[in-house]
Amino acid sequence: DKGGKVAAAYEQFGKEVAELGEKQRKQNRADRIR
Repeated sequence: DKGGKVAAAYEQFGKEVAELGEKQRKQNRADRIR
């Protein structure tokens, strides 16, 4: 079912984006402390 594959891929993409955002937020916080 095509829709299911798209939904699964989108979900995976969302997780990766969330993880990247989290990493960037931590880096920004570290930069501010310096």
